[in-house]
Amino acid sequence: DEMLQGRRGTIMAGGHTHLQMVRQHHGVLIVNPGSVGLPFRDHPVNRPPTLLGHAEYATIEANGGSVGVQLRRVPVDMKAMAAEIAATDNPIRGYLLEQYQ
Repeated sequence: DEMLQGRRGTIMAGGHTHLQMVRQHHGVLIVNPGSVGLPFRDHPVNRPPTLLGHAEYATIEANGGSVGVQLRRVPVDMKAMAAEIAATDNPIRGYLLEQYQ
């Protein structure tokens, strides 16, 4: 309730956790689409998260009075991702290369 700050909608979407999720909260669907570039399998306390081998996103469809949410997952070419990351100067490059190899 505090995080929504009194806002209401049929569906409310947010992110930043990199964890795909749909849940109901007081009659409102709360959606986190996940992450295309850094989808987390988990994010343990005091340890870096483990990445998944696919990209995640969500679609929301409205038709008349009906609303639907679909969570989607698309495979990622891990070797291609590692090659792209290796060619960057990203500050978390080492971590990402460990995850994608």
